[in-house]
Amino acid sequence: MKRKLFLIAALFLSVSTACVTLTSCDKEDEETTTDTQKQDTKPAFVQMTFTFNATQDMIDNCDMVVKYNDGTGEKTETVTSLEWNKTLKVALPATLTFSREVTLKAGIDVAAIATISHTKGYGYNYVMLNAQGEKLGKSGIHSSGNHATISGTNFVTFVGEGRLNSTHSYSFDANGDLVD
Repeated sequence: MKRKLFLIAALFLSVSTACVTLTSCDKEDEETTTDTQKQDTKPAFVQMTFTFNATQDMIDNCDMVVKYNDGTGEKTETVTSLEWNKTLKVALPATLTFSREVTLKAGIDVAAIATISHTKGYGYNYVMLNAQGEKLGKSGIHSSGNHATISGTNFVTFVGEGRLNSTHSYSFDANGDLVD
């Protein structure tokens, strides 16, 4: 009889301990799930990728430089390919500016070339990030490409007048909205 009571008490104690343990784990899992579901939705950064396009004729006959500001001062890069792009992540509010300057290479008689292709094509995409660097819903994308072919003489005039230079500036307020 004592043995039966002992076994019943032991069984009851085992079941009670298991219930407390399972309840404790279940509550802990609920708290963890709730915490991970709460994403910070306040924009803290803008991440923008900007692209300038060029033609092979421009690469062969021109020197092209892009100037941009990443929040730490103006940077300058030489364009050596058909597509120059840069991705910047900057704290809000922010203004991002990208400028391309095109000049003729020394020692090349560009005016003697029958036809030269050129473009002022560019594009960008951006997304807002929270303080943890997670992507938020606010984003935008745009591209523009105007490709043309002209005589070498006209090309010299275009470059001389700065008609292939281009500057694009984008301002974002503290809420991550693009300001006109």
